[in-house]
Amino acid sequence: MTAQSNEFNPLAFGRTATSTRRHLVTCPHLVNRTWHVCDQVELAAYEICDWSQDQIDGVGRSHPATMEDAIRELGLPSGNEPIVRDLLKFVTFDEIWLPYSRSYVALGLGGRAVAAFGKSYVWVGGRKTELPNYSETSHAGGKAVTYGETCPVHFIAMPKTGVCDGCS
Repeated sequence: MTAQSNEFNPLAFGRTATSTRRHLVTCPHLVNRTWHVCDQVELAAYEICDWSQDQIDGVGRSHPATMEDAIRELGLPSGNEPIVRDLLKFVTFDEIWLPYSRSYVALGLGGRAVAAFGKSYVWVGGRKTELPNYSETSHAGGKAVTYGETCPVHFIAMPKTGVCDGCS
């Protein structure tokens, strides 16, 4: 980064020498690249990238300063906090973000997510760990999947309807 000011302004725009768009200086498009703060000519000449525009429009991400702030913003159940912290203790990260939906917290390194957690799960290195309040849901309606007795013929758990999928 070659900033033209000693003051960091997250609402300033920057661009690389070859970029066809301008970006908020917090944009992942500028991560690990040489860029400069846009001057007045560049501000008028170049469109804003989609990620930056989403941030401006309030549909992007928030960037809490600390893990404590992220946990608070997510609304993580207090009983899960020590488990989440333990599962993430070896994760190296330089960025924290939440989508504005507040559905998860992501930890990033070099502009890429390396771990994430929600209110009931933690993802680290492609491995999902379910927290004590985890509930398997269907994508169609978000209702918890519950099972009843075991089918005496197929030895699989039947839905609460009592009708085995293998028998029907």
